[in-house]
Amino acid sequence: MSKKKKVSTSIKQIFLSGFLAILPIGVTVWIILKAIELGEFFLGGYIRKITPTQIPALGLIATIILIFFIGLFVHGYIGKFIRKWIEGLFSRTPIIKSIYKPIRDIVENFASPNNDNFKKVVLVSYPNENTKSIGFVTKSNVIIDESNLTAVFIPTTPNPTNGFLVYYKKEDMMELDIPVDEALKVVISLGTTTPNPLQKKQNSMNQL
Repeated sequence: MSKKKKVSTSIKQIFLSGFLAILPIGVTVWIILKAIELGEFFLGGYIRKITPTQIPALGLIATIILIFFIGLFVHGYIGKFIRKWIEGLFSRTPIIKSIYKPIRDIVENFASPNNDNFKKVVLVSYPNENTKSIGFVTKSNVIIDESNLTAVFIPTTPNPTNGFLVYYKKEDMMELDIPVDEALKVVISLGTTTPNPLQKKQNSMNQL
């Protein structure tokens, strides 16, 4: 290899190393800034009309405090009554109910401590029998045509918010002994952070 080519390769490697180093930092900073911007949008402007105090991320801090107090309120009797009334109104209103109900069901589904939805990582045959894909169990014991199946969400990479919903029999899945956050890292990183080896979770499929 010529000296010029070595220098060119070295420059590319250094650039790639810098890019890979700054990418997660940049994305994290971007998310934080967007969160601050969202908080400022909701409350920051109103607060600064009342007080001239210039506190960084004031809107975000106020939004967090407001959400906390809303949580305290809805835990009380009056709060539960008002929430139930609003939910009933939204559930009966055309168009609004088609938006509200799915969002409510998803939130309640994931927040419930009594289910394993999106808490189990499985390895399944997808898109064909000769290939394997990582999936997340979203609902167990789904009855389809008198068969007991499990709903599995198979995310796309590197964007795990998109994907495919596929139903499998229990015997056609292998639960992996890794947490959901580690599996998401595998998807986002294009497989570069895949644990080696991926191990089957012992006595897991009987619990699905």
